[in-house]
Amino acid sequence: MFQVTEINARLAIHPNSFGTSFREAAADAVECKYLDTVVDNMGLVVALQSVDSVSHGEVLSDEGSALVDVKFRLCFFRPWVDEVIHGTIAHMGEYGVSVTLGFFDDIVVPSSLLPKPHEFRNEAWTWFFIDEKDGCTTEMPMELGDTVAVRVCSVRYRRRPPHSDASPAMQAANALNEQRLLGSGQHANTSRVFPPMEVVATMDVDGLGPVVWWREEDEEDEEEEA
Repeated sequence: MFQVTEINARLAIHPNSFGTSFREAAADAVECKYLDTVVDNMGLVVALQSVDSVSHGEVLSDEGSALVDVKFRLCFFRPWVDEVIHGTIAHMGEYGVSVTLGFFDDIVVPSSLLPKPHEFRNEAWTWFFIDEKDGCTTEMPMELGDTVAVRVCSVRYRRRPPHSDASPAMQAANALNEQRLLGSGQHANTSRVFPPMEVVATMDVDGLGPVVWWREEDEEDEEEEA
């Protein structure tokens, strides 16, 4: 899920930082540029691991900043295909279910990859798994805030918005954005957001989905054995 990668980059050190060591100033410049950003085909930067080397500065005469060559290591969030990760349900809609890890929100489980058979009910804005076993039908709802296990199907990077807003990832991203705006007291706007990195996952495998389902099933099995 996490990967440390060495990066080489030329960065500008602002004159305000000349009072500190170049290594400390370089670390600040790296974090300012990279932290919480997505790098194509590498993932989301979650931490600066180390600054390994900093060259002598080349002062820019027009602005006073110093250009330095920096070698550093970044920690990336980069889940791999078929990895099982645990997160929390942040939003649901007809598109499927949006899952957050707290530091990363763009995990979407499309409706086609939810446990089957299933049903979305608008009045409750909730997905239900319809469990039919031994002639009995049990409806098992998903709830906002549920801890869920999902398996990664694909990781996609985007530099520009897709041509259509119809994809589950786009619908999830914009629903969450609108939810955040309303929660902060701001008016929802018409501008569309798109995730620069999106993870598509599935719950349609035994052992995946809300962990409470499987905990309850284990408890029932233990009671039967007793």
